[in-house]
Amino acid sequence: MSAVIFSGPKTKALKPGIQLGNFAAIYSGILNPSTDGFVANLGDQYLSTTTNLTYQKTGAGDTAWSVVLNNNSTINATQVADGSVSNAEFQYLDGVTSNIQTQINSKQATGNYITGLTGDGTASGPGSAGFTLATVNTAGTYTKLVTNVKGLVTSGGSLINSDLPTGIDSIKIADGSVSNAEFQYLDGVTSNIQTQLNAKASTVTGDIQPTAFIASNNIAVFTNITGFAFNNATIRSFSGLISITRAATFEQVTLSGIQIGASWNCSMLRMGDETGVLFNVDSSGQVQYTSTSTGSTAALSFRATVTYV
Repeated sequence: MSAVIFSGPKTKALKPGIQLGNFAAIYSGILNPSTDGFVANLGDQYLSTTTNLTYQKTGAGDTAWSVVLNNNSTINATQVADGSVSNAEFQYLDGVTSNIQTQINSKQATGNYITGLTGDGTASGPGSAGFTLATVNTAGTYTKLVTNVKGLVTSGGSLINSDLPTGIDSIKIADGSVSNAEFQYLDGVTSNIQTQLNAKASTVTGDIQPTAFIASNNIAVFTNITGFAFNNATIRSFSGLISITRAATFEQVTLSGIQIGASWNCSMLRMGDETGVLFNVDSSGQVQYTSTSTGSTAALSFRATVTYV
């Protein structure tokens, strides 16, 4: 570096802040040869005692100076190299323990990354990744599924008899109206139930169980007694017992009938009060009645046994 030394009377001619010595100093970065008493050459450096900065002559003219050294406790980072690094950026060097670029090169770039997956799925990266379950079965609807220990379905199929538990409550079957007791009546059935029932209809004896009927007052024409009839095709004869209650009178009638040709012959044996109720059997096997006018209905209770063809 060049040095300009001033001495003697030139000292007073310098501007305030100029220091004599091996290096001349400038104030506000300006030295004027006409007033300061010396000529600065290109490349000469001077120390300003006001700013404590070292300036260098960088070109022609009195103002062509630039700061080349901060003589204070620290140097502004913008004074280093091309000045593009700020003090804040420079401070990030604090704590660095090895080559910065080498460290950066060894790091993963910014973003979310999946480096690898194992198990029942596959995925790809970098960045956001979609997870795809492994295909283990054909798509569809199944009544039976098999899973692994992770709960993932591994196969599907249809239920078979061995898959069903025993002791299922019968109310879980169909509409639930059949009880377990009713369901158990199926035990021992050997063929279609309805077919068997239909076949049994022709072998019913025709006996009539105790049945009630109200006979109206003052019936002059023989009228049917509901539920008191015999099948001409199967019944040969019958013997019936009729209990009659009418107002305060009570009577018991034994009614017997036998089929002869296309008609029925019948007889009556009466015991007790005279109730005014008479009986007949028409050609179809229907028992009928008439009643006198007493002002009262008659309560009948009847039953019958039959002999059949």
